[in-house]
Amino acid sequence: MIQDFYVVSATDQKPTALVLILHGYGANGKNLLFLADYWKRKFPKCLFIVPDAPEAMPETMGYKWFEIGDLSAQYLDKGVDSTAPSIAQFMRNLQKAYDILPEKTIISGFSQGAMLALATGLTASPRICAGILAYSGGLYLKDKAPQAQIKEICLIHGDRDLVVSKTESERAYTHLSAQSIPTSLHILKNLEHQINAEGAQLGQAFIERVLK
Repeated sequence: MIQDFYVVSATDQKPTALVLILHGYGANGKNLLFLADYWKRKFPKCLFIVPDAPEAMPETMGYKWFEIGDLSAQYLDKGVDSTAPSIAQFMRNLQKAYDILPEKTIISGFSQGAMLALATGLTASPRICAGILAYSGGLYLKDKAPQAQIKEICLIHGDRDLVVSKTESERAYTHLSAQSIPTSLHILKNLEHQINAEGAQLGQAFIERVLK
């Protein structure tokens, strides 16, 4: 269960929207605070929550949501399936605490966090969010079919990513589109396994579309 998280907001007034941001394997919430700091200027009434994953990795000074094993679909399916429910519960607790509806909630993530964002947003029942923003991730639902009514999903990936291949987002786009789930795909040129300024700007435009 998540214990530590960062809260970012541009106002001390009651928030009207929520964006959860999940970091990648071996990283921590601080790594993605730049997104919250960038987006809060555009969305002053939005609450940005950036948690640390619950399992520490002393060798990297970071955290992991689950063990990735050999990066096979078998490991990723298992890890995502076992972890997504705790992410969903954390989100519901936040929504209750701040009185924010799923229609005004977005879940986002990078790499392993993106895999969890997609699985959590698509399989949580009842619906937990209106939008999913996935950077450099992939779709791992095990044997579950998407059941949530999502307003929009945005997939962003670098074409030079050697950690998680861009084909993961391309496959996710093909699968989600076939399920008639509104999904956009952005493959960014000359980008490795990271989020750049263009990616942050695309994320901002996505948030604006979903929350309007």
